[in-house]
Amino acid sequence: MRNIGAGLIPRVKAYIGPLPPGRSGIEFTTSVEPDHGCPPGQVSWSEGRPGVLTLDSNELVVIAVTILKRQD
Repeated sequence: MRNIGAGLIPRVKAYIGPLPPGRSGIEFTTSVEPDHGCPPGQVSWSEGRPGVLTLDSNELVVIAVTILKRQD
């Protein structure tokens, strides 16, 4: 399966706000500052920024979070 939202720089992507009832996903908080210039209602953290850890160069990045809610 192709990653439609893929870009040249790996990043963590999320929507801003609480997880809607009935929607699958993870609601979380983080102290890691997000990228500047994100689209309205969205946020991201790109490889190379402070607090963004690289697990696989040019492939996978992560940030530290506190999970508030998980819905499968």
